[in-house]
Amino acid sequence: MDIGPFKQRLLLAMLLCRCNGVVLIEELTDTLWWDGPPRTAHKNIQVYISHLRKLLAADGRTNRLRHRSLGYQLRLDPSDIDALRFEDLSRAGRLALRSGDLRTAAARTREALGLWRGPALADLLVSPALRAEAHRLDDRRLAAYEDWFEAELGLGNHGEVLEKIESLVTLYPLRERLRSQQLTALCRGGRQAEALAEYDNVRQLLAGELGLGPSPALQRLYQKILSGDPGLNAPVSFAALPAAVRTVPRPDAELVAHMAAPPAVPMRAAVPLGAMALTGPEAPAAPPAPAAPPAPADTASAATAVTVVVDAARATSHPAPYPPPRLTGLPRALPDFTGRQSELTNLLAHLGAGPAAAVRAGRYAAVAGPPGSGTTALALKAGQALATQFPDGQILLPMRDAEGTPRPPGELLDDLLGRLGSPVTPRSPGTTGHRSALLRGRLAGLRLLLLLDGATGEAQVRPLLPGAGLCSVIVTGSHHLGGLEGFGHFPIGVFTEEEALDLLRRIIGPDRLAEDGEAALRIVRACGLLPLAVRIAGARVAALPHLPLKRFVDRLADSRRLLDELTVGDRSVRDCFDRYLRTLNASDRMALARLAAVWGPPVQPPGDMEELLERLAGVHALAITAGTPVAGTPPAPFEMPLPLWVFARQLLTQMVEDGGL
Repeated sequence: MDIGPFKQRLLLAMLLCRCNGVVLIEELTDTLWWDGPPRTAHKNIQVYISHLRKLLAADGRTNRLRHRSLGYQLRLDPSDIDALRFEDLSRAGRLALRSGDLRTAAARTREALGLWRGPALADLLVSPALRAEAHRLDDRRLAAYEDWFEAELGLGNHGEVLEKIESLVTLYPLRERLRSQQLTALCRGGRQAEALAEYDNVRQLLAGELGLGPSPALQRLYQKILSGDPGLNAPVSFAALPAAVRTVPRPDAELVAHMAAPPAVPMRAAVPLGAMALTGPEAPAAPPAPAAPPAPADTASAATAVTVVVDAARATSHPAPYPPPRLTGLPRALPDFTGRQSELTNLLAHLGAGPAAAVRAGRYAAVAGPPGSGTTALALKAGQALATQFPDGQILLPMRDAEGTPRPPGELLDDLLGRLGSPVTPRSPGTTGHRSALLRGRLAGLRLLLLLDGATGEAQVRPLLPGAGLCSVIVTGSHHLGGLEGFGHFPIGVFTEEEALDLLRRIIGPDRLAEDGEAALRIVRACGLLPLAVRIAGARVAALPHLPLKRFVDRLADSRRLLDELTVGDRSVRDCFDRYLRTLNASDRMALARLAAVWGPPVQPPGDMEELLERLAGVHALAITAGTPVAGTPPAPFEMPLPLWVFARQLLTQMVEDGGL
């Protein structure tokens, strides 16, 4: 099937990756225009959707692509798309493996792996959104290989495992489940010396790359190999299955093809979309040779071209004056805002609340704290208190998108200028300075409050700052923005125990809290005294009136369940930390994961880590405090909220399993 223009293929690929779910318009826009959408993005998407509907109808798949209130939904069955079939088969294999049915597990995972014809979305990786989807698909493929190896080892087929596992171990040398399977297969094949040498390789790699030793499970396997444990002997091999069933694609470098640099020019070809091809009776067994690349410019429809011309004519015919700003004020502050009274008083005094307001115009403030500490709530509370000081309005500008990815300055400038009613040209390279000057001119003479929420660095904030005038700015985030001149800095930390208990009392009621005050205290401590975590825990308890507080404490005490328990509705501590993680650079993410492996509440930090600890304090992963002395040890000046430490430990495990460390 010839899918059409490159952008249309990108759009279909994202719909296929999220088939049977609603893909938001914003997600499709990011997929097609990752470096900034054009003004006609929505219209272009409608054109591509219309063409895709015609292609699907011509192929006998009518009424599959439907419009929903927030986006589009492509409805498919496992028979329509091999990715769904792969998921079903690999899931069936995993369930059979857990139940001990090794033959079924081996057969199902072998069939699932046989569906792959190459790397996922191989020629569409220029789009970051699809590159992330390719990572997800390839991760699941790797997990299916591990399930298959485990089943085959249980059936006594260590020779076949050794044939296939070497290339995967080369690509993922730190993935310990793979390494364990490799050592087991070598040992059962009578190659104990090679197994011991491979274990030593793993040990040295983990020490050099992570500063860690092998996991307890891998260490136990090593001791069994050394002692010649009879439990390592291979079981009796079962009768060979038919050759057609036992054929499995070789796991070579195609598994990490998505990590290579994206092609300079997008390829257009009448081929299936990597591992996400629509299948049918006439689907080719292998993809044909790609056609010649298209022209770099995307093909626009006539309707889109007319829209662009009309919009340009309107902008030219009405160059002045500026229309009035489209300001709707700030969202409401939390009705049960708790604590932070001294911080709120200091922030208001700095920004000019009270009789001295006339001489405090044009003040800038930065509020920073750990993820989930309530920096936005504090800024909104201050903004509401200052509403009368800014007769021209207040603007809340999110500095990150819905996924937590920092928005580029050009996109932020366009958003802000649009809200102020200024005519803005489509985003193009080299115009950020011009638009920043346009913003300063637009703000001159106005008296309004800008709340820049979730900033990740000084370079993101500077182009948005007003010039000399009467506008004030509050910046929130988890990064210390010490490089911004003229700012008052207001760092906040976690709650005190009294503040956390007060918030919990407001949510669950004083009677419920009074029934078991000790359990309530343990709940807020398990939440790391983070306001967001306490608020979510309170909502969970309030929704379960039959649940004693002590039983909820027991759930939170299990670090494997802690982050899952701190979820209610569409609010989640894990999601908050995931968005925070996107604001950190690779070095800070590495530092956070490595630190969590060797230190956390209430363990003392190891020596020679001062620079690492100070780096994490700069992004509010740690708080500098007097600390509480542990018997026989000096006080620790750094603290990490317990839920963040649990998240960071899981992050380290995930990075190791994914081969990212």
